[in-house]
Amino acid sequence: MIIIPVYNAEKYLERAVTSVLKQSIGFENLELIIVDDNSSDDTRKIIETYSKKYDNIVPIYRNENSGGAGIPRNIGMKKVTSEFIMFLDGDDTYKSDVCETVYGAIKSEDIDFIWYKYQTVYNDDYIEDKIFKDNPFLDNLKTNDGIFRYTPKKLNKNNKKFLEIMQNGAYVWDKIFKKEFLVKNNIEFGEYAIEDSYFMASVFIKSVHWNLLNNYIGYNYIIRRDNFTMTSSKKNIESLLKGTNFLYDYLKKESPDLINLALCNLPWIVKLNLNCKMKPYEQKEILQKYKKLFKGYKLNTRNSTMSLRLNIAYNILTKLVSSNYIIAIVLSRIYIGIEDKLSKIRTNNIVRKIFFK
Repeated sequence: MIIIPVYNAEKYLERAVTSVLKQSIGFENLELIIVDDNSSDDTRKIIETYSKKYDNIVPIYRNENSGGAGIPRNIGMKKVTSEFIMFLDGDDTYKSDVCETVYGAIKSEDIDFIWYKYQTVYNDDYIEDKIFKDNPFLDNLKTNDGIFRYTPKKLNKNNKKFLEIMQNGAYVWDKIFKKEFLVKNNIEFGEYAIEDSYFMASVFIKSVHWNLLNNYIGYNYIIRRDNFTMTSSKKNIESLLKGTNFLYDYLKKESPDLINLALCNLPWIVKLNLNCKMKPYEQKEILQKYKKLFKGYKLNTRNSTMSLRLNIAYNILTKLVSSNYIIAIVLSRIYIGIEDKLSKIRTNNIVRKIFFK
């Protein structure tokens, strides 16, 4: 069973659904649940067209928007009738053999989930500019026949490497889960942003056996310019901080050694904050409201999803911004000024021809 949560996805949904229809395992062997989070465009019409054509496509229409993928995914999970669950975002695509590959892998062993690799596609109107396939941390994990097999005996949850694994495995769409495992452990998505990280934190903490297919890429993660998580708005930043705080509280209760999984989101949020034209008092309120998070962030925090040099730069920036709201305001104004000038340079046709071919 594949679950796709969508909101105003009319430009991308057909591409995502087509990647499911063309699966090598045969679409007749799959079930697809599409949960529309009260879209205001033609997303519903597209879903209705597909559901009328295919009996194994289940449409669900919500009457209000939840503001994230968590609630729609939870709704979809309750409708699942199959033994396994996969997730696909409405603006991404599957590789044609992903369902066949991961289904065969999880059926061959009694495990909680299978994790496979993805490639990031940066595009402009669906034209692929660059594709990044490598993940140095995952590539360096010791494998047998290209498979990393996790068990508590092999890697203790208090181990530093386990935290790094969680940082690199914080998404749900590059995995297939055994439904029985999720139901037994009451694993669901949170209602705030960073819902993937919360879900996967629960999965990693509760799981006793999972595999990573380290030589297999089965998912196209497509980054758009209008992506919610890339937008510097007060509403977005507050949602991200709420989600981070929710995850922090969960980890502090369940596994305190792993709270850095939540704190590692702060540099990314700080960067969005620098480019957000909030009023001074609004920035002050945010820093004060989530003071415990910023206070808990350490200068030596290591995020294995980025280079060491970039990690150090982000750590310094995060501590500077969180130390005093006045510093945050000043840095934000400087950053916005620089970005505005760079934007004007990029839009100059002559400059673009020379430097941005």
